[in-house]
Amino acid sequence: MNIQTMKIEIDKLINKICRNVVGGELTQLGALFNSCFLDGLSQIIYSGECAKHPSLLISVDAELCWIDKAPYAKLCSGIPFDNKVELGDAMFIFEEKLIVAGSLIVLNERKKAFILQAKITDKEAQICNVPIANYDKRNNKDSTFKEFELYRKWSSFDIYYASNTKKIQEYNVNLINGSSTDPCRFAWYGVAASTRIPNLSSSWPCRWMIGKAVMNTPCNKTLGELLSGFYQNHIIDGSQVGEYFEGASNSNPAWEKVVHHVLVRSKQLGKPSYFPTNATTQNRIVSSHKRFIAPQLIQLFSSFGLNGRIITCKLLNYLLSNSHYPLHYVVSRSLKKSIPPRLLRLLFDDVLDILQPFYPVTLRLNGIHKPRKFPLIRVTVQRQAVENFNIDDKS
Repeated sequence: MNIQTMKIEIDKLINKICRNVVGGELTQLGALFNSCFLDGLSQIIYSGECAKHPSLLISVDAELCWIDKAPYAKLCSGIPFDNKVELGDAMFIFEEKLIVAGSLIVLNERKKAFILQAKITDKEAQICNVPIANYDKRNNKDSTFKEFELYRKWSSFDIYYASNTKKIQEYNVNLINGSSTDPCRFAWYGVAASTRIPNLSSSWPCRWMIGKAVMNTPCNKTLGELLSGFYQNHIIDGSQVGEYFEGASNSNPAWEKVVHHVLVRSKQLGKPSYFPTNATTQNRIVSSHKRFIAPQLIQLFSSFGLNGRIITCKLLNYLLSNSHYPLHYVVSRSLKKSIPPRLLRLLFDDVLDILQPFYPVTLRLNGIHKPRKFPLIRVTVQRQAVENFNIDDKS
């Protein structure tokens, strides 16, 4: 899927989910970041990838976690402000790994992330400019001022886990180092209308509009364009969307520390007080799981005569010699009866069912999540290369 098509599809998804939503920042974030968004995002980004790369099987795991008290930053120099500021309102983390199917040998991987600073406006009829909310540089406790000053330069800072603690979790984080000289890649501004927009216009085509962390930059890009640029490594307004923290030649070790502390903090919070008393979960995670298989491979399995009754020696030999091969179908009852128990044990539960196309989605909601200021959206992708699967001999 090209970047323009992906942008349009993500914008449609956002507009559908956020239709008729009114209210403040937390309400708007809570409306967008849910299981439907995770599922739809995975479908848009990867459903066409198998057609583009027919030798791959793609497994996508998306996870959302609401963080009550996200990490805070405090500038080491104390200039231009000397108190803590939240890192942002959302963090998108993308992790992709390409492996050889059956061997788990990693061919390459890349991991990147960016922060979204969300704002609400009542000026739906006009394009908003960064930093969107009132900016008072005379007041060094003003949250809008602190956020923008952090983003525009990313001066060295310490990381804290809460606003009321003196304990520093990470000292002197310096993001602007090596090849990472553009501060705009780490965080972007997003704006949504506080009331419903009856008709999306050409200047406001998406419920969430985006702008760079540069003073007076217009928020004239859509969140769909930002996310498509993030996943496809496309430059937006002259800046990379997100920073690599592992797996790339220009990975930023300081950014890896930031992502690490966001993940650690999300796991520390435990069961929130607003959960039902009978809930057994200890966290607040919504997850989506999808697998995609190339049409050529579906035809391949069909060509082996898998009609619910027979399996050929060629495929049996392949399956037996590749017991860790993650087949993306569930076997039918009639086919199960014809397969020896030993083979079923080797294949575990991931064997194929030609009778049902396999695009499964499992959504897990641990308890009843209540939207808070810092959702963590994490998409983990595993691509499995299967070029060695030769189907010429069907004997």
